[in-house]
Amino acid sequence: EDAEAVLGAFEADAHIVGAALYDRSGSLFAVYPHGLAHSQFPQAPASDTRDTPFRFEGAHLTGFLPVTEGGRQLGMLFVRSDLRAIDARVRFYGGIVALTILASGLLAYFISRQLQLRISRPILELARVATAISARRDYSVRAAPVNAYELDQLTGAFNHMLQKIQDSESRLRTQLSHLNLLQ
Repeated sequence: EDAEAVLGAFEADAHIVGAALYDRSGSLFAVYPHGLAHSQFPQAPASDTRDTPFRFEGAHLTGFLPVTEGGRQLGMLFVRSDLRAIDARVRFYGGIVALTILASGLLAYFISRQLQLRISRPILELARVATAISARRDYSVRAAPVNAYELDQLTGAFNHMLQKIQDSESRLRTQLSHLNLLQ
């Protein structure tokens, strides 16, 4: 009766579907829940449970643990639990992982979008200036600096090239006008 009262404590855990106590000789003498057929439990405790006291059997986790008092083994405790708690925990942690991946993906997208705009805007501005120069042959148009060191270097080099072309064109026009005056 004392053993069944001790096993009755498993009533507080809804996931424990069965428990049994075996004496020192390996005979089954108390079960939980009370009245459950002894055939629902192993005939004898597992012989060696030191390395792996618990194992999965179908839809249950089962295991044997020694019952000791003062260093002396009195028997073995058998416990059978359903896997609903593990399933719930796996779903919970899976949800956390999925949300973390989703949040990380969105954050990466927005950061990359901002960085892409910081890079593509100045390049598109250079392309716009180059197109305007090609269309109108107006070498006085300049690209505006963007306050990004590398892109400002590119813009500066582009504007320097335009200045050289404009100066060359201006000298050519001057020389052409001198030639026209001489004729």
